[in-house]
Amino acid sequence: MANLKDIRDRISSVKNTRKITEAMRLVAAAKVRRAQEQVLRSRPFADRLARILENLQTRMQFESVDAPLLESRDVSTITLLAVTGDRGLCGGYNANIIKRTELRYAELTGQGYAVDLVLIGRKAITYFQNRADRYTIRATFTGLEQVPNAAEAGKIADEIGYVPNRAGVRLRTGRTNVISLVMSTEHDLMSHTARLIASVAGGLRHTPFHLIVTPFFPDQDPMDPVRYIVETGSADAVILNQIQPNDPRVAYLMERNFPFATHGRTIGSDKHPYYVFDNKAFGVIAVQQLAARGRKNIFVIAPPGSQTYAQHIIAGVRESGQANGVEVKIADGITSDTPSAEAVEHVRKALKDQPKIDAIVTASTSSAMAAVAAIEQHGAQVGQEVDVFSKEAMPFLKLFRADTLTIAEQVNSAGDFLARAAIQAIRRPEDPPMQELEVPSQDAG
Repeated sequence: MANLKDIRDRISSVKNTRKITEAMRLVAAAKVRRAQEQVLRSRPFADRLARILENLQTRMQFESVDAPLLESRDVSTITLLAVTGDRGLCGGYNANIIKRTELRYAELTGQGYAVDLVLIGRKAITYFQNRADRYTIRATFTGLEQVPNAAEAGKIADEIGYVPNRAGVRLRTGRTNVISLVMSTEHDLMSHTARLIASVAGGLRHTPFHLIVTPFFPDQDPMDPVRYIVETGSADAVILNQIQPNDPRVAYLMERNFPFATHGRTIGSDKHPYYVFDNKAFGVIAVQQLAARGRKNIFVIAPPGSQTYAQHIIAGVRESGQANGVEVKIADGITSDTPSAEAVEHVRKALKDQPKIDAIVTASTSSAMAAVAAIEQHGAQVGQEVDVFSKEAMPFLKLFRADTLTIAEQVNSAGDFLARAAIQAIRRPEDPPMQELEVPSQDAG
């Protein structure tokens, strides 16, 4: 038989347990109250949306309009999502969720639907797994955080096949969850564009944002797609490349406080997010390494002069040329974006008219290939009589001609960085803009 001291200790223990339980009850009640308040605050939005749809329905002839949200569809399978806790001490919450799920399951199966369950929380999982002969369980999730993070929510959404309606997202948040990559159709596909698109898309992969590519054509004002995006609100941010020193697109976006990031720098780049390859360093390294190979007369095929990185490359090769006692000539009449046939003919003529040329520096894969073709048509050999030195975004030139000299531009890193920079510009515009300068390797491949 327990003595008086044991009884007193037991009473004290029970009282302490009661205090802990009461505290947990109060915490749970507070959380439930906050959740109820959030639901109630969303009710005006739901009511307003319902009135808008009702108004549309009374005004439009839906027999002649394609309205997917209002059309009737045949449903054969229904998934029920049940959310309970991993533990007890939730009052009647877990029991009520389970009871409601059972009732709804029976109701739907009675109507002839195929029903399955997606269960969140150990309480629901344990209950329905013990009755697996009566219920079809599609997926289970346990051990989630108090507030599930984006990755956890994404897994659940993928399992139930949830796809957010973009129009609804925009109505609720004022955002499209779209980032637009504005690009010229003339850009070098082989060395740059495809990689940049893929890397930006990869950077957005595990975020709520989606990528669209907005092209502009040679006969089109580059401002047109930017104005369209801003004026229509068809994207939350834009990513630009082929940047000019005083780029009017950048000035326009900054004036309107519209989120953006650039692949390249402007004169005022300290005020906005960017990722840039150090093209001046590339020019310096190219001439240094060619001089080390004994080359004395270098022909440079630079990007279009209106673009910032062209000016940086030219500055780099000229500075390095003076330092290393090398003659540097910038191609006049062609750029690294010139169509291949025209570039081949121009370089072949330059080699004929200037026989001292013993190296060619280019800024793109396509212009490097054109230089190789021109050298061989001239009757010379790449790597012997004439060297070709180029930057490239993908390791192609070495496969094309093993004796070419290349420096890698990490476009994959650029795209990932620009995606994150654009998202920060959307979500935290007050933060300092994200900026990155990619310094090329000193060793040519």
